[in-house]
Amino acid sequence: MIKVPQKHHPVYLAAISTLYVGLIVCVLWLAAISQSTGFWVVAILIDLAIIALGVRIFYKLFKPRIVSKPIKDVLDFSNTITEEKEVSKVAENNESKG
Repeated sequence: MIKVPQKHHPVYLAAISTLYVGLIVCVLWLAAISQSTGFWVVAILIDLAIIALGVRIFYKLFKPRIVSKPIKDVLDFSNTITEEKEVSKVAENNESKG
């Protein structure tokens, strides 16, 4: 297995960060406009979920990918053992018959 670090363009990372921060600010802004205590509680819970999701996504963005060869190329199968057993069984059957 080979671990390859992921490389992302800085503009891509900045755009994702801006979207997450904007989403968090918009939810808090809606809570401020509504002037409802219940919505403030819901908004805080939603923001905590958004932050957890954002941290998880950013962790996956920087986590190295595991790259390996396809399993067919890595493993080499040989049927010589089974062929030898089959040949010996056929030979034994021929000897017992003849």
